[in-house]
Amino acid sequence: MVVKKLLPFLILILCFTALQAGVSVKSSVNKHTLYLSDTLVHTIRITTDSSQNIPAPAAPEVNGLRLINQSSSTESRMSVVNMRYERSVVYNYLFYYKPTRTGRITIPQTKITVKNNVYYSQSITVEVLDGGSSSPPADPYDPFGTYDYEPGPEGESFVLAMPEAKSVFVGEPVVVAYYLYTTQEVRSLNLTEEKDFEGYGKSLYEQPQNLNFERTTYHRKSYKRSLLKKMVLYPHLARQIQVPQLVGSIRYLRYGFQNRGFRSQPAFIQVRELPSGAPKGYSGAIGVFSLSQRLSDHTLKLGEAVVLTIQINGKGNFNQFTAPKYPSTSAYQVSTPKIKDQLTSGIQGVRLLQYTIIPKVKGEIKLPAFKFSWLDSKTGRYMSFSTKEQTLSVKPGSLVSGSQPSRTLKELQMLGLSGKTNYQDQGPLYLKWWFWSILALIILSLIPSFYLYDKRRQQAKDPKKWQHKQLQITLKQELQRARKAALNKDPEFFQIAQNAIQNYLNTKYDLPGHLCQAELMEALAQNGVDAELIALISSFFTQIQAARYAPASQEQDPYLQLSQALEQIATALEQA
Repeated sequence: MVVKKLLPFLILILCFTALQAGVSVKSSVNKHTLYLSDTLVHTIRITTDSSQNIPAPAAPEVNGLRLINQSSSTESRMSVVNMRYERSVVYNYLFYYKPTRTGRITIPQTKITVKNNVYYSQSITVEVLDGGSSSPPADPYDPFGTYDYEPGPEGESFVLAMPEAKSVFVGEPVVVAYYLYTTQEVRSLNLTEEKDFEGYGKSLYEQPQNLNFERTTYHRKSYKRSLLKKMVLYPHLARQIQVPQLVGSIRYLRYGFQNRGFRSQPAFIQVRELPSGAPKGYSGAIGVFSLSQRLSDHTLKLGEAVVLTIQINGKGNFNQFTAPKYPSTSAYQVSTPKIKDQLTSGIQGVRLLQYTIIPKVKGEIKLPAFKFSWLDSKTGRYMSFSTKEQTLSVKPGSLVSGSQPSRTLKELQMLGLSGKTNYQDQGPLYLKWWFWSILALIILSLIPSFYLYDKRRQQAKDPKKWQHKQLQITLKQELQRARKAALNKDPEFFQIAQNAIQNYLNTKYDLPGHLCQAELMEALAQNGVDAELIALISSFFTQIQAARYAPASQEQDPYLQLSQALEQIATALEQA
């Protein structure tokens, strides 16, 4: 009886406690019905209205699901209520599972404890069916199939990593493209980190300087899409590998200066061992190639040379395989090949292998066949290219039979031999006009190196002083831009002024770029910045936002007022 009377009060107390803590825990999945071949994404979203530390939940152990990966992201949201800033933090934890059986599978509740208060997410039940994929039809812009993902906050933005192929051989290069999908107007985007995993080497393929959006659809929903980056991966482990993950922040027009963190959705590539039966002399080439050859001449004089050129066209691991050696005999001498490339990121284009051949005897000389083997990445079979035997007709020249050429092979290579040439000594080098021209070019090219060396020496001598000097230079440049914009009453002034101060503070005190105003002020206080200066900066940021979004006043000129405040803050920062 007593318990029944007290029950309403107990419920009221619990509700009040929950409101005080301001914590909510929600669970969701990307699909409630799936097949054995699908990937299930389970998301735990924790929202709090304070900056208190929230413990990361452990990955739920689920009978019938195998955990294959997990990721997380954090968002900071800020709103203004009655001229007061209110901040909330959202923690997103994503867990990726592969089903191991069919039937109904229940993901249990997630328990979170915050300041002795316990919160639970709801349990979720999914149905796993035997058979193919439940994913919707692939996006027409996505030629490699549908990628599992969990959309960002409110489904407004997410970043996908799209490999060119989902299955490659060890050593076969694969391009991975990263696209931003969004439904919002984007003010700016910043890539802060590139998280790497085991099993590959990488190089940059392409990175646009600006966001260039195009309209597209994904999972039957309309988005704007922009390429962020392309990378080339060189797998070296025969297993499933996860591609690099991009981490950064994005700023939307509708949210003012608020940054939201993002992390590209996980993507995987299956790497296979090279097939058996590699031909003799195989040097590791993998790709799709076509080859041709040409000989600069078939008739020459003793003391002259010809060049055998092998042209390789296609796409593959050009930078990973070695050029084959051309066999030499007592009748001729062969150089190591001179390599000329016209390649995009080292994987696509044309490679020329130029072998300089110098006869040692006169008469008919048989040149053996040139052989080159590679693994065709499309068919998975080894291919070979072989030239026909060729004949050189060597006539008497400036050298007697059996003697050595007048120049060594090393000298010929230094001269950049590219065809039939007679190598007669024509005087010392210092009498040649081209010798002094080359020497002058070398000296001129070294001047920037000396400048960079002196710059780095000063930087290494006193790095803090150097950094402070560079910061002051950058700040003065931004101040000049702000003054010009203020004089022209250009609305861009507010953005320039805000960025000038914020970027200076972030760099000087090594702060992350996604901090909201309240977090930034707190960080400055922790770094020992004077309280009066902090108050001045906070007031300046508040006035900036008010001037941007409030109607223009006839009594005061916001450009003049804020320009004066900016100069005052800049002077204080220089003296701090």
